[in-house]
Amino acid sequence: MHRSGTSSFVGLAARLGATLGDDLLEANEFNPRGYGEHRRLVEIHDRFLAAAGLRWDSPRAPAHFAGPAAESARAALRELLERELAATPLFALKDPRLCRLLPLWAPLLQSLETRPACVLVVRHPLEIAASLARRDGALPSRSHLLFLQHMLPAERETRGWPRSIVLYDELVADWRGVAKRVAADCEIAWPRDLETAAPEVEAFLSGDLRHHHSRAWPQEDAARFPAAAALHRALIELAQRGPAAGPELAGRLDELAHELAAAAALYEPELAALEARVELLEARGREAEQQARKAERKREQLADSPWLWLRTFLRRKLRGGPA
Repeated sequence: MHRSGTSSFVGLAARLGATLGDDLLEANEFNPRGYGEHRRLVEIHDRFLAAAGLRWDSPRAPAHFAGPAAESARAALRELLERELAATPLFALKDPRLCRLLPLWAPLLQSLETRPACVLVVRHPLEIAASLARRDGALPSRSHLLFLQHMLPAERETRGWPRSIVLYDELVADWRGVAKRVAADCEIAWPRDLETAAPEVEAFLSGDLRHHHSRAWPQEDAARFPAAAALHRALIELAQRGPAAGPELAGRLDELAHELAAAAALYEPELAALEARVELLEARGREAEQQARKAERKREQLADSPWLWLRTFLRRKLRGGPA
């Protein structure tokens, strides 16, 4: 899920020797040490979502992973992997959109000579909501819905793959322990020794990047958002127990996903209509901005040229329009 600490984990992975590629998104005030996301990867994902009428923050899930848009996305992803990452023994791809787009990737990964392993980073949904409110002005209800629609499919689609579930609090408190457990769970070897990389890792994971802290679920929030609270508790249990959690926990998560799907049948048509309306208004806003810039350039030209101003003035007068 966005704002879950995935940037912190992929930054750790990079400092332990994983290759991220060369063209990464720039750091900004919300991630001053970088997102660790390959620009081309994000563009491909966004283009696929746009073909379905979705954006990164749409509280609706893609319905189909077949057809021309999916095949075009897979071809672009294959080209990216083969060009930039195929020659390295360990590469890492990080993009929260992956949570909802793993069915897009699965056929591609099966066709490549690579062994995927997955790391899911779990952060308290209240911290996520506070971070998204600060960055995007998102309401808590939207943030919690996005949390459900990212983490439920991410957990479901990675069953049977080598994977590790990392709690953000653990990552901040004991990155060495997390790195060792991820290596064991995912059956990988970090290219760099942990102690050799320690100074870089500790400088990167310094605590000043964390602005929001939540420990337990306040009773009021748990009552308002029971599904998000239930998913959070289940993911913590899965992280702590690992494969020993067994089918019972998977069944609880599937039941929660079914409940969300049933609710989505009611709210998604209305959301789709609202998002289409927003897209139309944004398009009109962009057109108005272009017209305003064009008018400003015209005014600047008139101000710089008295003859052009006079000619425009006379033309308007002859047409009977306002001077």
